[in-house]
Amino acid sequence: MFLNESQQKVIPGRKDLLNLSLNITDKCNLHCKYCYINKGKGRMSLDTAKKAVDFAVSLGYKDVIVSFVTAESLMEWDLVKSVIRYSEKMGVRRFDLGTNSLLLDKRILKFFSKHNVVPMISVDGIKEAQNVNRVYEQNKGTFEILDKKLDLLRKNFNKHIEIRVTITPETLPFLSKTIQYVINKGLAYKTRINVSPVVDRGQWQRKNYSMFENQLFQVADIFIANFRKNKLINICSSECFPMNFTFLNLVEQQNTMAQSCCGGGTNINIAQNGDIYPCYFLSSVRYNKKDDLICGNIENGIGNPEILAKFQGINPNMSCFAWNYLIGGDTNRPLEMYRELFKIWLKVSEYVTSEIKK
Repeated sequence: MFLNESQQKVIPGRKDLLNLSLNITDKCNLHCKYCYINKGKGRMSLDTAKKAVDFAVSLGYKDVIVSFVTAESLMEWDLVKSVIRYSEKMGVRRFDLGTNSLLLDKRILKFFSKHNVVPMISVDGIKEAQNVNRVYEQNKGTFEILDKKLDLLRKNFNKHIEIRVTITPETLPFLSKTIQYVINKGLAYKTRINVSPVVDRGQWQRKNYSMFENQLFQVADIFIANFRKNKLINICSSECFPMNFTFLNLVEQQNTMAQSCCGGGTNINIAQNGDIYPCYFLSSVRYNKKDDLICGNIENGIGNPEILAKFQGINPNMSCFAWNYLIGGDTNRPLEMYRELFKIWLKVSEYVTSEIKK
């Protein structure tokens, strides 16, 4: 089942850290209007999850992170706990879990604290934003529950949190207020906040880019105001935007450019049947899912290293290889959305740099 020495060499990228993401379930308690996941009743068996962990550990990385990132992982909480406990026996010491937060309780947060699980909370923001797209089956909004769950997090979880603020053209006007809302909830200073526009098929128009620029400058002003009070807030572009603009890095004078796409290098994804993909976008989304994206299986290892190679390197326009492929059909042809977002983030980052030097 494990890779031999020659097979291990086909996986590019750094060799000190591997993020193993598992498509643990297709189930979700919400019906977000922009969701890209192929939802259903599918779930990964515990046996497959164990074999996936064994496979990842066999690759020889110094550290392995196991991530639960698709649909709503807490819908399979007992399975998640079993995978975590097995992974710990295999030497894994960190876990990431994506969730909309609505199923969190004190018992789950206590388990997170004990087993070094980083909750990655996906939100749309204040009430005017959260209740537009992030809804239950009957189109019922979720803000009131989200608000209570964020209080629960603040009171019962004292470790690092990731908050992904998802934005669409409809919710753009509320971005800066959402960032301020997270700060007011008392979570911002132990959190990395990802600003994550929904990648789509052309729904963003010129007026939307202008609005995003306006809002991002307001977010930058919030960051700068806190910086001048010696309060650092980690606000950054989407984690899957290869030019990872991070305001905090500008303060620390670090390079903000990722060296390559993490897909297939520092990140591999395992589908519910054990197939291996470069990243979870390629195995779980409903856009153009094709068998030619499979680069192997946990039973036999990497059989198609050329697929990994497609998703490596730095795209000249700093876009996501996976979304370029899923929507545009070409990994190296950047979507217009990425080109526009790159220019805006660059402009705002230059503004932040000039202001913090004053």
